[in-house]
Amino acid sequence: NGERGEFVRVRAVIDGGAMRNMIDSTKWREWGMRLKLLQPSNITLRVADNHGIRSEGSWKGPVSVAGITVEEQFKVFDSGGAFEVILGKP
Repeated sequence: NGERGEFVRVRAVIDGGAMRNMIDSTKWREWGMRLKLLQPSNITLRVADNHGIRSEGSWKGPVSVAGITVEEQFKVFDSGGAFEVILGKP
């Protein structure tokens, strides 16, 4: 949900092995104007080949799944198209 009550509908991968909630930076640029501004983040994502990808920022806001709404935090990364949104462990 955005600051002004707008909804951004997305398909997300629910990944119980992921330690963070993540949004791809390309999708963030598409949806971000409808959401709150990104906050600074110093997180680096380590991928399978062990190289690091720095977070472009952090977004916190309400997320609704199957009729349940909770406040969640997401890190924004350039995934190179590997994912749009990942819901990881809270």
